[in-house]
Amino acid sequence: MLYPPTLNRLIEALRCLPGVGPKSAQRMAFHLLERDRDGAREHFKKALATRVCSYVEYNTAQAELTRQEMLAQQNKEKVEADTVRIRAVILARQDQAVRLTAGNRELEVAKLERDAAAAQAEAILLQSEAEKEVIRMKNEAEAEVITGKVLAFETGMNLARYRLYERIGPRIASILSTDQESGLGGLFLPYLPPKKEVAP
Repeated sequence: MLYPPTLNRLIEALRCLPGVGPKSAQRMAFHLLERDRDGAREHFKKALATRVCSYVEYNTAQAELTRQEMLAQQNKEKVEADTVRIRAVILARQDQAVRLTAGNRELEVAKLERDAAAAQAEAILLQSEAEKEVIRMKNEAEAEVITGKVLAFETGMNLARYRLYERIGPRIASILSTDQESGLGGLFLPYLPPKKEVAP
């Protein structure tokens, strides 16, 4: 339905109020017009000003609340991002520290193994030096014994004959003392008188 422009402006003004729809705005406008028009205008202006101020204050408060919520959300996201970044840094540093510790441990083990190998090589060298010294001393002692024997037999040839007799003497005795045919005594069996049988 078409209304005069002033009435339309009044209805539109009433519709701006929170919770007021088109029908409610029309009813409110007609109610105001039925009563005192001048008073209605003044009353409407005051009510509208009060409502508009309340509406503006309400919207300002809502805007501030929304801004605060957005700031809180931004701060929350920033804190979460900082927490993730700090955790990543801490994990990276912990991993670095673990790797550094493992590397240092491996280095110490390698140093100990190197020192052990060096000590073992030195021990082998010392042992070989000692064995060489023992062999040298043994050879010198044997040489002194042989020199003493040579001096005792007056010549080396006499010592050699003695050593030969010393080695083959026991064997000759065992060869000559056997009467078996396979031994040296078996050579003399054909020259021996026949064996006599002893009567029982």
